[in-house]
Amino acid sequence: MSDLRFVLRVLARTPGFTITVLFALAVGIGATTAIFSLVNGVLLRPLPYQVPERLVMVWQDLTALGGPPDEWASPGNVRDWRGQRDLFSSISAIGGWNAAIAFDGGSPEPIAGEQVTHEYFSTLGLEPALGRWFEPREDLPGAPRAVVLSHGLWQTRFGGDRAIVGRTVAIGTEPHEVVGVAPAGTRGVLVADASLWRPLRLNLAEATYRSVFLRVVGRLAPGVTFDAATARLPAVAAAFEAQHPDLRRHGIMIQPAHTWIVGDARLPLVVLMAAVLTLLGLTVANVANLLLARASARDREMSIRAAIGASRGRLVRLMLIESLVLSLAGGALGTVAALWGLNGLIALVGDFLPRAAEVRLDARVLVFTAAVATLAGLLFGLAPAVQSSRPDL
Repeated sequence: MSDLRFVLRVLARTPGFTITVLFALAVGIGATTAIFSLVNGVLLRPLPYQVPERLVMVWQDLTALGGPPDEWASPGNVRDWRGQRDLFSSISAIGGWNAAIAFDGGSPEPIAGEQVTHEYFSTLGLEPALGRWFEPREDLPGAPRAVVLSHGLWQTRFGGDRAIVGRTVAIGTEPHEVVGVAPAGTRGVLVADASLWRPLRLNLAEATYRSVFLRVVGRLAPGVTFDAATARLPAVAAAFEAQHPDLRRHGIMIQPAHTWIVGDARLPLVVLMAAVLTLLGLTVANVANLLLARASARDREMSIRAAIGASRGRLVRLMLIESLVLSLAGGALGTVAALWGLNGLIALVGDFLPRAAEVRLDARVLVFTAAVATLAGLLFGLAPAVQSSRPDL
């Protein structure tokens, strides 16, 4: 505590030096924190579903025909894959939905949604905040329309009315019965900001393979690993090929749902993170040079401390406390700068960045920032501390 009080007095007596170092650290640590927030929200944070690592996207593999390995699925594929209970505990098909609702008698407003088979929410492992999920009878051709609202739409447009379940809402030109409300924070698999879900009502009894317009998400069966499922898919595809001429040379491919949702954002984010870490390294080097120059000017002080009995460890501790005070203060300022800059960054790239709505300064980011600030302080303080601990008496 004595050293800390002394360091604070010294820094207060040299405002030019202190402000320069704090500004440099705030820029370096702030940029690192902001970009790590993106990396954390997009790449590191688990998907907001139950046991998300067991969720996979299921595709037709058409590489044998010169096509893509991740072709969309047909209703016939959905029917076939749904029967593979030894591989998937549940399968759900998904399609986009450009919905429109007129609120309070006004003009219809466009709302993003998804059309899904009735297993969708159970596949994701979600429980309704209100009401229930879709039933199989509501997912048949010609069945009355049912709809599940997002928690945000329920709160903002329906006032959080708990009597909304059972009410009929006009969506487009069709009446839909509200059967449930999704929990807060639910994101769509295909449409991230989906606010409505309704059954696809596929006619799987007469399903064909000629129309491909569906994405399929599945949950691996208990005890089945991703690698084991991948190894068994060629045999499954061969069995389907033997049964259906339309599936000649059609394979099946699965990929982790997280990998598909993140998409092509992984490489740019990794490169961007490497760039800001380089910037932080340059910042640490510059601050170390400033502290080395400052240490040279304090030779007389350190010589007197050594002459009256200060050990080398005592002098190193004093200098490291000074560097840590600077780095932690710079980290605090950098966190404030990151919070301000992150909002602008999300507004700038949010339309192109998957999971942008999930990016925030959470506990993991704050721990990362504290660790970066501490490590930076030790790195740029070590050389000046060693130099100052060897005064020329």
